[in-house]
Amino acid sequence: SAWKLGYTGKGRIICSFDTGVDGAHRALNRSWKGNDGDSAAAWYDPLFHQTLPHPLNGTVSNNAHGTWTMGVMVGADSVSGDTTGVAPDAQWISAGVVDLPGASLLSAFEWAVDPDGDPNTLADVPDVINNSWGFTGRSCVDIFYTAVQNAEALGIVNIFAAGNEGSAPSSVRNPADGAFAIDDSLNLFSVGNVMETSDTISGSSSRGPSPCFGAIKPNVAAPGTGVRTTAPGNLFTFASGTSLAAPYVSGLVALLRQKNPNATVDQIKQALLASGRPLGYTAVPNNDIGWGLIDCVDALNALSAVNSVPNVKIYDFTHAPILPGDTVTGTIVLQNLGAPVSNVQLNITGSQPSLTVIDGLAVFGA
Repeated sequence: SAWKLGYTGKGRIICSFDTGVDGAHRALNRSWKGNDGDSAAAWYDPLFHQTLPHPLNGTVSNNAHGTWTMGVMVGADSVSGDTTGVAPDAQWISAGVVDLPGASLLSAFEWAVDPDGDPNTLADVPDVINNSWGFTGRSCVDIFYTAVQNAEALGIVNIFAAGNEGSAPSSVRNPADGAFAIDDSLNLFSVGNVMETSDTISGSSSRGPSPCFGAIKPNVAAPGTGVRTTAPGNLFTFASGTSLAAPYVSGLVALLRQKNPNATVDQIKQALLASGRPLGYTAVPNNDIGWGLIDCVDALNALSAVNSVPNVKIYDFTHAPILPGDTVTGTIVLQNLGAPVSNVQLNITGSQPSLTVIDGLAVFGA
């Protein structure tokens, strides 16, 4: 239904951190961004330094994992027209760093925020990073939290698989468990696995709440059982797990960014939450399916085509009550994590008629 509305991911870029991708697969080769001649900005291979994407054998997972996940996001057979991807017209880039000793996931984040190595260009920056990986036995370890937040400050949405550790409470993997307050589970957006044949959450899908402040996890759920997708060697297969559910959401992010290229990370996440269907649950959100099973069209309808709110977050603000006659002053610090800008204007207005803003205009980088 979203495709019939014209939303296919055209003009958007999807990134994955995984076990490599069969870049020669006929359902994936057409959409690899490296076809523009800059392979280094489309394939990060810190171990083998090859210029073309290829599957990698991990210590635990098989070399098909990264090809599976990419097929769910962008798979479209240029010969037969067979489409497995949510965003078949999006381009993709990838880092072969998952389950590979000696390959750094943190270095992949550093690459993904500026794939072409030029901080003055933005056309190379992906709209979303799919993270179908995670760790057990290290709840709330924050080694990746800052990297994700830095990427999202640049406008790159990060989607995480919740994990396949089963229905025990707080079984969600790290870093998908990331949340810094009980009412702020948007920090690291995680996805559970719904079985489409029965519209129920899979018994293997990891549950919340997050061990970090008790926030609700997963954030949403998506189809992740018996998913048809691409496999190395121009093959197609069926695969299951939250590793397949997360790419559904990442593909949907590309559709949302096609509708509104300037949509902020928070606006996109709110649209995803708004699309959630409760299935058989009497109340959502909950720690089985989060805000519910995503719906592409509902998410698109929930996202405005134009922005009305700037991509600015207030990280800390505390102040005692303002008494009659008081004059309050404060300091505002802006940090630019993207391309150089100038003449940034900040205008402060008061929401109470009894307050008068004496000087509420500031210009940065004039």
